[in-house]
Amino acid sequence: MTTTTKQKPTAEKSGAVVDPRMRARRTEVARGEGRKRLRTVLALATITVLSVGALALLQSSFLDVNEVVVVGNEQADTNEIINATGIEPEMPLVELDLTAAEFAVSRVPWVHGVEVERSWKGRITVTVSERAPHLLLPVAVPAGQSAGSEGFAIIDRSGRQLDTVATRPFGFVPIAGVEASGVPGELAPSEIHGIVALLDRLTPERLAEIDQIVVDERTIFLQLSSGGRARLGNDSGLGEKLVSLDTILASVDLRCLWEIDVRVPAAPTVTRQHADGRPAAPLTDLSTCT
Repeated sequence: MTTTTKQKPTAEKSGAVVDPRMRARRTEVARGEGRKRLRTVLALATITVLSVGALALLQSSFLDVNEVVVVGNEQADTNEIINATGIEPEMPLVELDLTAAEFAVSRVPWVHGVEVERSWKGRITVTVSERAPHLLLPVAVPAGQSAGSEGFAIIDRSGRQLDTVATRPFGFVPIAGVEASGVPGELAPSEIHGIVALLDRLTPERLAEIDQIVVDERTIFLQLSSGGRARLGNDSGLGEKLVSLDTILASVDLRCLWEIDVRVPAAPTVTRQHADGRPAAPLTDLSTCT
């Protein structure tokens, strides 16, 4: 015979009275779960609204470029710098590649350093530092043009050509034997590095006594304002060579001077010249010179 076990009815189903505290607890739990679901729904809705609003704001004119400002330039042309950035009014601020803009501006001949910053108010600020002129080189004259018609190239100490001028400004010692292309941004011939090293070692007093620096097949000469010249050779040991030259200039009678050779600083030689201009090392009668 099969025995069937009847399940005992719960208190609620049997009509028994439920403890009010238990009922209040169940109600509170249900309400808490409802509030949690509501907060989740509200949070998702808020994120959606903010995302849509942010996207709309990014696409609006409120975050466009209003102006591009250049500061720090004296020689470099402002419009050239602005054009180099590639940034124009009404471009979206968030889409700007500031690194690419800085690289492009660094290629402007006069520019040494550059920083491009954006303001969310729509202003782009380009701050530059400029290269300093260090020497002038004659510009190579194309075939068919008269000598000197191209003027001089302004060179910084790294060898970069910055600009050209028609006449030599005051304070730049003339240099012969090396010519530049005259194209801003291009590098001058490698010979200028020896000239730069020389200029770095020449005091203002010594510069005032030099009429011209001449480079002839990588040999450096100084044309002296007192007459004659100094042969320095290549650009190695320039410090010792200049000390030797100073010693000769301060201690030797410079009449009839043709050349002071300090290629070997410890053993300099002096060559003098006759009245007709012929070099003559053993010249002892200084009354016969020019």
